[in-house]
Amino acid sequence: MRRASHPIVALGVVVGFAAACARRGDPVATAVETQGTVQRNDGSADWKAADVGTAFFIGDSARTGADARARLRLNNGTVIRMVENAQIRFARGTLPAAKAPDVKLELGSAEVEVATEETSLVTALGVARIERGARVRVSSAGERTTLEVLVGRAVVLGAEGDLVITQGEGARIKVGEVRPERYRVVVGAPIVEEAAPEPAPAPPPAAPEPAPAPAAPEAPVAEDKPARGQSSRADVTLEAGESGTVHVSGRSLALRLSFDRLCSGDATVEVKGGSDKRTLTGSGALVMKLRPGNVRYRVRCAEDARGDKPRATGSLVIKHDSGDMPVSRRAAVNALDADGRRYTVLFQTRLPALTLGWAAAPAGAANLSLHVESSGSEKTLPCPTASHQMPSGALSEGSYTWWYVTADGRSSPRTAVTIRFDNAAPTAQFFPKRSGGEPAAPGLVAVDGVTIDGAKVSAGGQSVPVDERGRFSATVAPANGDDAVMVRLEHPRTGVHYYVRQPGSRHRGRLAHAR
Repeated sequence: MRRASHPIVALGVVVGFAAACARRGDPVATAVETQGTVQRNDGSADWKAADVGTAFFIGDSARTGADARARLRLNNGTVIRMVENAQIRFARGTLPAAKAPDVKLELGSAEVEVATEETSLVTALGVARIERGARVRVSSAGERTTLEVLVGRAVVLGAEGDLVITQGEGARIKVGEVRPERYRVVVGAPIVEEAAPEPAPAPPPAAPEPAPAPAAPEAPVAEDKPARGQSSRADVTLEAGESGTVHVSGRSLALRLSFDRLCSGDATVEVKGGSDKRTLTGSGALVMKLRPGNVRYRVRCAEDARGDKPRATGSLVIKHDSGDMPVSRRAAVNALDADGRRYTVLFQTRLPALTLGWAAAPAGAANLSLHVESSGSEKTLPCPTASHQMPSGALSEGSYTWWYVTADGRSSPRTAVTIRFDNAAPTAQFFPKRSGGEPAAPGLVAVDGVTIDGAKVSAGGQSVPVDERGRFSATVAPANGDDAVMVRLEHPRTGVHYYVRQPGSRHRGRLAHAR
């Protein structure tokens, strides 16, 4: 099979056509999730904010800012997930059987979540046909572009032959190069332990949620209710100024926004979600009923002069999520061979444990030395055989080159490995039963779960210790006037996530306030 030798030529044709496309016809993509600064450009000089429900047409571009992310659903059902500082453009489809537009990655990284139909990606590697059911990541950073297939298969079309990239493989190319370079992508499979000696019966599988129509989804709704301390109750309370993703098992959330530390008297809260925009007034706090979607808010005190900056602002993403998604409590174990290839190992919660071997070592070779090089420094480890186990954490995130040397000076091929965090990993998992001990007393909430390495956990405003395997456990009482507890998780990569946990067994079902 010949590899594509002129991928850049194919790219130039597609880009030129995209620039000439007029903005007309039906939408080709719709924003189904946004967090942080997400913008749309229709070919003019101005970028405009893109909220959930924003439609994209041929010739439009989408971009994300720092600490932002977005998920865009194409008209064939496939979802493109953009991470921070990324930019893509929609062009008219070039594949004969494709129902969706070409998606051109111009900057940063993006991922094709499980493709519902054949989808076309345009990168410096060329036009890549992503087959149905595949999951693919693409990245364009500086002079290098990469495409990695995590599930399924992708085919990069070329004038002199197609380059087939299958599951667990990647291809990269630098500016000025003609032929892409292949490498292996190793994704560690998570291992989930039982939450208790006697595990609870497995819940029935959740029915998949239907894909939203291109039209704008229902925006978050806020309802003015009495402030805290009066007759109104809420699920949880959040201090004004906080932002993040709120995971709730029910279809709606009664959120009390507290601002008594900011304003001595009355205050107004400007709330905007999608096409919904309103101003609420209260003293000390307001209870807002929110549904899944994005919502932004601003708090102004009654005594503030017109034109003054808001006392607090925030942005929330409300997700319908029970928090039961599995999270690994053990490091994934990966075996690599000193064969001269390049490997990428993705990890989710714990740094991976690696077994570095040399399958082609000379027969009877003993007393070898393993050399590991990174950023100009080299470490040498004595090894009785051509296999060495590196425990979790022995190699941190980064790129390494390693090779074996025998006692008589013979050497294995130098092999490269990059260890990288998988930013698609879930942030936390909560267990239905406590690991040991009695269930929480009536009215209390058992906060028992596991999170990713390096996350800070708090509940009810109090810090919750996290052990070396990411496990945390506490019993917390809801705040006065609240029916549930807000568990806060903060991580440098994934940002701030809140999980709403109900007393007793209600946290696995609908919210007590689900309306």
